[in-house]
Formats: sequence, C-alpha cells, structure tokens
Amino acid sequence: MMRYSLKHFFCSLFLFFCVNLFFYAETFRVHKTHTAAMQNQTDVVELQLGVNDALALVLPKDKEFLKGIEFEITIPQVAVYYRGAIVWSLYNKVTPLPAEDVIDYNADKVYQDIFPGTLSYNFKVPIIENHNLESSPYTVLLPKLYTKEADLMFMRFQLAMKGSSADLYNALFTVQVKPVLFDEGLFVLDLQYPESNTLDNNESFLEGASVIYIDGEAVGEVQKGESVKPIRLSTGTHHLSIISDFYRNEVRTFTIDQAGTSNVFVKLRDVTPFITISAPSSSKVYLDDNELLLDNTELYVRPGEHTIRFIIGDYELIKSFTVENGKSYTLGVTMDVDILEEK
Repeated sequence: MMRYSLKHFFCSLFLFFCVNLFFYAETFRVHKTHTAAMQNQTDVVELQLGVNDALALVLPKDKEFLKGIEFEITIPQVAVYYRGAIVWSLYNKVTPLPAEDVIDYNADKVYQDIFPGTLSYNFKVPIIENHNLESSPYTVLLPKLYTKEADLMFMRFQLAMKGSSADLYNALFTVQVKPVLFDEGLFVLDLQYPESNTLDNNESFLEGASVIYIDGEAVGEVQKGESVKPIRLSTGTHHLSIISDFYRNEVRTFTIDQAGTSNVFVKLRDVTPFITISAPSSSKVYLDDNELLLDNTELYVRPGEHTIRFIIGDYELIKSFTVENGKSYTLGVTMDVDILEEK
C-alpha cells in the first residue's frame, strides 16, 4: 500500500506540473468514441465513458445565448482510490471527423488534468470572452479553450499509470453535459399595418414612425414597411408600448424565458375614431341625419361634432357628442323601469 501511495504521489505531482504546460498536435488511439449532439442550446446530454474512451460533443449551431459548457462527472469509487491514475484531456482541430467507428485521431491538446480524489468533478468551459463565470468550491472554471464558432468539443480519458487493478479498467464515468446560458431571451415583435387611412385612403398619413418602448424605455423606432429587429431581454415579465401619432397606442405584457423566443403580434390601427351602436333591433338610428344599419360593427367617423338620433316606436332621442382622433365610442340607449309602491 505504501509503495503504491509513493508512486501515486510522484505521478500525481508530475501530472500537476504538466497540466496546461505542454500542448501540441498529438496522435493517439482510444478504446471507443462516444458521440453526443446538443441539437439546441438548451439540451442536456448524459452518457458513460470508460478509462480509455473519448467523447465527441457536437455543439448546437445556434449559440445566441450560450456562453459555455459545463461538464458534471461522476467518478467511480475505484478511480477515487487510484487517484491520479486517470488523466482527462480536451482537444481541438480533431481529425478525422469523430465517429463511433473511429479510434485513431490527430488533434491539438488544449487542456489536461487529473481527477481529484472525490466522487464528482465539475468544470465549465467558456466559449466567449465576457462570460462573467466564476469558479466555486464545486466547479472549476477553465480558460476559454474554444470559440463561439466551434462545432465540436473532444474529451479523452486516458490511463496514466500501469499496475492498476482490473476494476479500474472496467470502471465507468458518468458524464453529464449542460449548457451555461445567459439569463436572457429573445423578443420578436411582428407589426401588421393597416392598408390605408380608413376614411381618406391617404397612404402618406400612415407612413410616420412608431416608437417602441419596453418597460418604459425607448428601444427603437420603426417606419411603416420596416421589420423590427429582435431584441435580447432579461428573463421575466416585460411591458411593451407602441406610441405613434399615426396609429393608436398599443400596450402589451409578455414573458421572456431563458434562451427562448417570445413572439408578440400587434395589429396596428389607424387613429381614425370609430363608434359602436348599441340599441334594440327595432330602432332606427341616424348619425348626422344619415340612417345607420345596426350590425354591431365599428363605424369610422371624422373627428369633430356629431349628432346621434334614436327612434324607437313613438320615442325619439337626440344627443350631440364630440369625437377625437385615436379614441373609440360606444353609443347606446338605456331604458329604466320605475316601480311605485302605494299603501
């Protein structure tokens, strides 16, 4: 036991000083290549590797919110006992293209370390410069070894010393790979414009800009016919306001999920005021002496003074009102029933 411990100590010490110091193009053979693909930037994959196996992790094409990859490795008990017997390495520029039926590779080694004498080992690999990630007592933060344009991460396990037991050769490491994401999502605004001014058919009237506010802060201005660029926002609930002199103001509430896309559709309405009539079906209704059909549809009118007249049987009600741009009005007839009680 003492002999192994000394051997183990000096081997571990040598590997410690070698970590991050000697990296070069290397030709090597693995026992088996395991492949896993993150189809989306929120995917989590899990698989088991032996002591001389390799993992080829295909990264998602869309990395909009991805700032790194986290590896959570469960170490078998026998590997904890033979501390320093297993070296793990990360590679770049791997050839040929990794596949499960390929065992011989040439690649640039970019990182190497040994597993600690614990039952788990976690580390994060950032893929951007300003990632704001930090090490913790439970997770090691590696340098930026890959770029955001990288398609593949390649990890290799390697037996570093002879004289290990057969149990170590047969040991399996559980590797769980998780994305490290920004706490943000994407906001996509889809605006639909009215074809023309309702009354005047004046296209120029509808070509003014609309200002977009999110949580009370102006984030952009859009002209008719322009699309709104997607906006990255923090996760949670947000408030949208669209303010314009040419369209009715619109207000919406929406939620942003982490690494998700929130699509908000807004159909803009021009500022021409409109009225809605509510009256018994037997009524006759006149607006400015023009008889109206009671079909419960919106009736667009010009701003200014108007007169509404209801004729119900032998009764006639007349009232004047003023309408303003950007507002809507409901005109209705109310009838009361009076009940008198006598003793």
